[in-house]
Amino acid sequence: MFTDRTMTNPLLDAIFEILSTGTHYKVHELAAQLTSQKVFPNLDSDPHKELFKKNFLIMNALYQLQSELHEYGHHLCISNMDIYLKQAAVDTTNSNELHVKSSAALRCYYLDWSNYETTKEEVETLLTSFWQKYQRTTQSLTPEEHTQLQKKWQLPTHYSATELQKRWRQLAIKNHPDKGGNAANFKQIKYEYEQLKNTL
Repeated sequence: MFTDRTMTNPLLDAIFEILSTGTHYKVHELAAQLTSQKVFPNLDSDPHKELFKKNFLIMNALYQLQSELHEYGHHLCISNMDIYLKQAAVDTTNSNELHVKSSAALRCYYLDWSNYETTKEEVETLLTSFWQKYQRTTQSLTPEEHTQLQKKWQLPTHYSATELQKRWRQLAIKNHPDKGGNAANFKQIKYEYEQLKNTL
């Protein structure tokens, strides 16, 4: 069993952007959105395994996001029939506690990379290639510009892809137009994120 949290799921950004509008999705609808965005590479020659692996990556990303976003005061509701992001209530209700308990087994299953039916090395290779493949081409930063942007984003000197992604989601939630933020600010932050990704 290896639930290595440093192995960041490559779908986190794409799923976060889809859910950040507040729209509700079913798992198959979320999968269709990701497929239409051409996010998935070919995962397996067997169509049944291909479907399983896509589903596994989606669910793993959802549970990683759920844990992370909870730290920022947001709750990601995960159910096969209803997946959506909402502002967390101040008081945790009994029903929410029951929901968390009832989903604990699924969470453990999907956060365990060994259930992806491959070796740890193969998963790490997949995540690395996935991250590199879907970086968008943007204008390169000079060292001075990179230092300024790094300070603006309050990133450590030697930040990881995981730290950058987490900071992006913090800023995106704060500035998203559908959450009352400014559209121009959100667009600028998204562009800066692409620039910072290209420096990794």
